[in-house]
Amino acid sequence: MSEKDSILVIDDEESMRNLLSDVLGEEYAVLTAPDGKAGISRLKEVDFSAAVVDIKMPGMDGLQVLRYIKETSPEVEVVMLTAYASLGSAVEAVKLGAYDYLTKPFKGAEIKKVLANAIRKQKLVVENRGLLQDLKRTNEQLNQELAERKRAEERIEASLKEKEVLLKEIHHRVKNNLQIISSLLSLQSMHVKDKGAVEMFKDSQSRVRSMALIHEKLYKSEGLVKINLAEYIRDLSSYLLRSYETKPDAIRLELSADDVLMSIDTAIPCGLILNELISNSLKHAFSGRKGGEIRIGFHSDNEDRSVLTVGDNGIGFPEDLDPRSTKSLGLQLVNALTDQLGGSIELDRRGGTEFKVAFAEPKY
Repeated sequence: MSEKDSILVIDDEESMRNLLSDVLGEEYAVLTAPDGKAGISRLKEVDFSAAVVDIKMPGMDGLQVLRYIKETSPEVEVVMLTAYASLGSAVEAVKLGAYDYLTKPFKGAEIKKVLANAIRKQKLVVENRGLLQDLKRTNEQLNQELAERKRAEERIEASLKEKEVLLKEIHHRVKNNLQIISSLLSLQSMHVKDKGAVEMFKDSQSRVRSMALIHEKLYKSEGLVKINLAEYIRDLSSYLLRSYETKPDAIRLELSADDVLMSIDTAIPCGLILNELISNSLKHAFSGRKGGEIRIGFHSDNEDRSVLTVGDNGIGFPEDLDPRSTKSLGLQLVNALTDQLGGSIELDRRGGTEFKVAFAEPKY
């Protein structure tokens, strides 16, 4: 059985206090007070759901009691009792926050109904206040969590920026160091008279340059972990063409490449393969000719693999030479790097020479 709601009756007439106690006593826990001051004392002792207050009382009248209740315990609903002569005061009481008023004399059913509605409202107000407090606490917790998450994100972002700066610096230094090595090789080759040795220096220099170019691309890229291979192929082939070309415009370069982002672990062996195949064409394909054409392609096939092709319309690859077992350092590098990528290499001797290297980028 649920606990009864407490009702406070404040009236200077003892008969009215007794009547209300009898009428309301079955449904509520009724406490009474003979005047305003005594009623206020009761309010300090017990948590009431509602109060029934007579307007006309000696000393502290009902309006004064109402003001006190609304200031100290605004959730307590107040029903005012009035005679016809003080009806104006009852209307004023409603303006001050009273739930309703009853004129004397009244019926027991009437006051029961008014009190039931008043207490229902009081419970809803208390419940809503509790819900609002819960919502406020939840919002405060959410705001706190959001603030903590924001601080965590700021720390992560700051850490990522630090790492990005560090990674940029690493790529920049690696590129600079490789360029220094390339310059040293170039200087050293100036003191070498043997033509074959000079070619070896030049080959080593272009290999170093192909790796330096990758770190330069990474240094300038936004992601710092992948480069656009189409851009890299264009820059590297242009560099090699300038490096080996003796007559301007003697060799045409035809380039067709898809925009594909690749990691450094794939781009470096791919770049070295490209370097060797273009260098071979520039050195050997047009021997005894005024010029020719080099074709470079980079696309995806039906098997989701990347296919790099380097071909020319030169004198052709020797028929008696197996590219898989040649003693040429350049082709040995091409074979080794293709194996490193888990790819395959094909040679087409028709209409010149064309190497096709197919591979799938490993999942690092």
